Amino acid sequence: MGGSKLQDRLDNLIVLCSAMNLAIESDAHQADYAQEHGWKLNSWDDYSAPVFRAETLKWYQLGIKGEITQVDAPSWLI
Repeated sequence: MGGSKLQDRLDNLIVLCSAMNLAIESDAHQADYAQEHGWKLNSWDDYSAPVFRAETLKWYQLGIKGEITQVDAPSWLI
């Protein structure tokens, strides 16, 4: 993960395969796609952005204790 180790918290960490990580770090379009899905945050973003899970096709909120809660899609998508 890039960025500061101070931001390594359970509500700010997801696991990506190395191919996806390479894609979102080297291709601006892939980086935009990752940001739209909550997989890549800017350093100034807070941790409240929901994360899209492709395997379930649902959006989730990550919690500080590692819990995940299903939520509605972000309003900007609707």
